Amino acid sequence: MEIAKEKDLIKRIHQKDFVAENEFVSSYYSKVKMTVIMRINDLEDQKELINDILMAALLSLRNNNFDFERESGLSRYIYGITRNKITQYLKGYYKKKEREERLKNEVLIGNLNTNIEAYEIEKREEIEQSKKVWRNLIEQLKPKYREVIYLRYYKNYSISEISEEMNLPPQKISDYLKYSKQLLMQKFPKK
Repeated sequence: MEIAKEKDLIKRIHQKDFVAENEFVSSYYSKVKMTVIMRINDLEDQKELINDILMAALLSLRNNNFDFERESGLSRYIYGITRNKITQYLKGYYKKKEREERLKNEVLIGNLNTNIEAYEIEKREEIEQSKKVWRNLIEQLKPKYREVIYLRYYKNYSISEISEEMNLPPQKISDYLKYSKQLLMQKFPKK
């Protein structure tokens, strides 16, 4: 567009001439569209961004923000607005993607933590159930075997310490332990 035509168009836009505004949109729509399409893939976002750019340019021209003395042409001015709007869009787009990814990770980690907690609760319940079964089985043993099991596995005594405690030879303690384990394994419920 020639400078004289541009000046006339801008003057008419200042006067809120809607025909001039339509001329402006018609003149610059394809240039703005090409620039946007080259940088933005999403069709809906392209349309929205093109409209935002043209509206921002129109508002800027209406508010007398364009000065031929300072600027090097209306096309260049519109390109600057287009470039700034695309940059703003991309910054927002990547921030949105980061938020979505962070949220997705938090949800995954939350689900993972929930699954781990549920697993841990299930394991604890299973362990408690096993303890009850073992306790019942141990109670069924004769007192001498029960005492050996208690000292060895609940008090963590060594065989020599149990031997001293019960006044029996270490070999006898080993035999008691071995026999009591066999009895317990025979009685333990098989899955």
